[in-house]
Amino acid sequence: MPAPIVVPAFFATKPRISPKHLEAVNAQVSQNCNTKRGILSPLMDLEAQNPNPISKAGAIRSIYKLKDGTWLYWSSVVDVVEAAVNDADSRIHFTGDSYPKQTDATLATSGAADTYPTETKRLGLPKPSAPLNVQLSPASVAEDAEIERSTSYVYTYVTSWGEESEPSDPTGVFEVKTGQSCVLTNFTPPTLAGVSISHYRVYRLNSGDSSAEFQLVPYSSSAADIPASETSFTDNVADSDLSSEVLPTENWNKLPDDAFGLMHTGNGLFFAFKDKEVYPSESYIPYAYPWNFRLSVPHDIVTGGYFNQTVVVLTTGHAHLIGGLDPESLSMDKVSYNQACISKRSVANSPGGVIYASPDGLVMIGPEGQTVLTRSVYTKDQWRDLPTSSLIGFYQDGQYIGFFEGTGNGIIFDFESQDVGNISLMGKKVYGGHVDTEDDALYLLTYDDTSYRIEKWEGAATAMTYTWKSKDFFHSTPLNLGAARINGAQAVGDPVYFKVYRNGVHQETKIITNDEPFRLTNGVKGYDWEFQVEGTAKVFEVRMAASITELQYAG
Repeated sequence: MPAPIVVPAFFATKPRISPKHLEAVNAQVSQNCNTKRGILSPLMDLEAQNPNPISKAGAIRSIYKLKDGTWLYWSSVVDVVEAAVNDADSRIHFTGDSYPKQTDATLATSGAADTYPTETKRLGLPKPSAPLNVQLSPASVAEDAEIERSTSYVYTYVTSWGEESEPSDPTGVFEVKTGQSCVLTNFTPPTLAGVSISHYRVYRLNSGDSSAEFQLVPYSSSAADIPASETSFTDNVADSDLSSEVLPTENWNKLPDDAFGLMHTGNGLFFAFKDKEVYPSESYIPYAYPWNFRLSVPHDIVTGGYFNQTVVVLTTGHAHLIGGLDPESLSMDKVSYNQACISKRSVANSPGGVIYASPDGLVMIGPEGQTVLTRSVYTKDQWRDLPTSSLIGFYQDGQYIGFFEGTGNGIIFDFESQDVGNISLMGKKVYGGHVDTEDDALYLLTYDDTSYRIEKWEGAATAMTYTWKSKDFFHSTPLNLGAARINGAQAVGDPVYFKVYRNGVHQETKIITNDEPFRLTNGVKGYDWEFQVEGTAKVFEVRMAASITELQYAG
């Protein structure tokens, strides 16, 4: 009696393995299938988040959801991070839209929806362009007047959000005698695009302090800062009345305008990149990137990711790991095996590490080191035949979900079953996405050749149509498989289409609406048998045998 065919569970594909040598539970084709539990189920449809499409003109490439549910849109690829402050107004920082920027819910939604984010501010402040002018008042006093101090001044910019710039160049050092005050002028407001300030802050070199540091000079007994509307300030504050605050912003440089890849590691440090340079921030200061903190790598940087408190710098050559909590003493090590990053947008942070597309496959770098995740799924040639340089990737619910930009096609790599399924969104192209931490959901930016929409991955109650094709069941002698049975949830209103292939040729299609055995074409023999199921109903098991009687002995 020829051995019957039994598929007791369903998993996705492993293209690296020949169809004849696959396990019975693996597929040659697995499209729009959910096989997480070993049951053949459909992926659910996307759910549009608004009844109307995105109204912003032009091509859209990035989206982000604020805490209040409002969506922001960009025509470029941006990297967005939440502020490191407890801010109820959803403050965010981002790179990729001209110079580095920031905004909050109030500013971003201050105009019509087609302008979101309507208003932004520059992330970072310039250094005041000129030192202060200092005049003594009165200009002269009695020759025997005592010298109270030898001092110098710097000043900084302060914004309405409390951000402070690096200091101006210091004035010259001069002597102040008893009875004299210092009149400070030449406060020069910034002219850089995206920068507005609310105050100036003045610091004085305290010669009476053994460390001779610049200390804050209070504007008045009730205010530390000088309103930006003022053009001069008279300092008659005694050394003993100076604020205890010492100038904190030395070397607090802003990011270059073309910095990219902004990220927040969760330990208070922000990182951005430019060419071959890594820019760490001051701790919990997302707008300050001191030049002396910068690190360099030998290859051009593509982008970065992180796991735990380790930053992974992905380049056109070797990856590098940056560790440490103090931005002044970060350590950097090169990953020994060269796996270049070939797609900036393929990068996704996961609990196990940073995932990205390399020339050899999907790579993960984490606490256990570097590994090619898809080594057992794709050969190098199979992987390179895919348009992986356009891959946009996301980590979601134990899976890496990737789409090839500008198409509706994608892949799902499952970490547990170590296999890969395919996605096909009919009539839609994917150009971006956003994983929302508030509701643990993936949102896709889709385009139907007319309009852009934001749609929730598997958010709808309706299902996509799946296709699952079995392995090639090869037999050493030809046999006839004349009967089959599908154990599943198929019904008259939700049938399963069962296609049979003999010797590689489509033999017949049956429409199955129950789980009763059914007959196949009798009297035809073959060495190779395959089947394909299509539909939306769940399938738990498929059996094929020479006769209906023999189905009960299958397995």
